[in-house]
Amino acid sequence: MDTGTQPGERRRRKLLPVVLVAALLAVTVVSLILTNITAPRYNDAQRANNVQDFQTTVSPRAVEDFRLAAYFDLVFALGYGLLALVALTWVVKRSGRWSRVGQVVFIGVFVAALFDEAENLALLRNLSNRDSVSESAIDAMTRIGLGKWICVIPALLVVLASPILVPAWCWRERSRRSG
Repeated sequence: MDTGTQPGERRRRKLLPVVLVAALLAVTVVSLILTNITAPRYNDAQRANNVQDFQTTVSPRAVEDFRLAAYFDLVFALGYGLLALVALTWVVKRSGRWSRVGQVVFIGVFVAALFDEAENLALLRNLSNRDSVSESAIDAMTRIGLGKWICVIPALLVVLASPILVPAWCWRERSRRSG
């Protein structure tokens, strides 16, 4: 008998993707937590209005803390981007209206992750030039961050509205089919 077809082997093969996604989710969540523990004002640095705000938020002594937080945030963005791709592959295999909505949501989250990575790289560059960072460099970083939020907010709204929208749609479909 081929060992690849034994019941235990099949179970392990089915379980492996679940374990990998769970591990990716765990790494993603831990990296988010570490980002905020390492530099509690990390998001303030990314959203600085100008050079003075940036330099006030990131004191010379805190540059390395912010740099480490940016590395954790790179891992976080990579993690949620990959999770969005995993979810997208799952949703693509489905059919119907909610499958299309899911595809748009997960593509939006993936694009947001790309913007987030670019924002983190811009922050790392600005940290390296903290004392001589330009207004245009701060502006570029915050505009990239805005792109991230433009992609994420609609996805979050759909996710938050889905407990209301999905049951209502299912009820309407059931009524339409029975009536």
